[in-house]
Amino acid sequence: MIRTLLSSGLLFLALTGNALAAPQKETFRDWAAGLDEVNTGEDLRKTCRAETSTSADGGQTATLAIAIGDGDVLPPDAYPAITISMTAPAPAGEGIPVAFEIGGKRLDIQAVGDGKQVTINNAKETSLTLLRAMAAGSTIDITVAGKPVPALSLKGFTAAYRQIGAWCGFPTGDVAK
Repeated sequence: MIRTLLSSGLLFLALTGNALAAPQKETFRDWAAGLDEVNTGEDLRKTCRAETSTSADGGQTATLAIAIGDGDVLPPDAYPAITISMTAPAPAGEGIPVAFEIGGKRLDIQAVGDGKQVTINNAKETSLTLLRAMAAGSTIDITVAGKPVPALSLKGFTAAYRQIGAWCGFPTGDVAK
């Protein structure tokens, strides 16, 4: 009985071990890019993510991330989801105003929040405009529902974006020139 349980457990571990490939990670200055792969049994699914984090006096932290999967609609037809997470509770609901300032230019966008993070309205033109500004900038100031988020670095964003494009199989020239 014990031998059967051990054999079954080892078989389960062997099978599930094959389902998940080791994640890949690379750092580009202040941005980290990551690739997670899952073998569904029918195909290999990839999720690509790039992010940067910062903290301010008083302990407030913020993370700006972009993520896309190779099963999603890919650029140039749609762009990665853009999320902002912070230690202070994030607003919940729809229509949350988010303002981005990059290089003296301001972009006002609406988001959806779940109390932990907000996700930017992923309309194609809105996302493309924001991603292009991020690629051209050096820092980004964000205000979520009127509350400022600690400034985030954009150093390394372009290289991280190119890397997730390579991993998930989409062109990056329209953002990362």
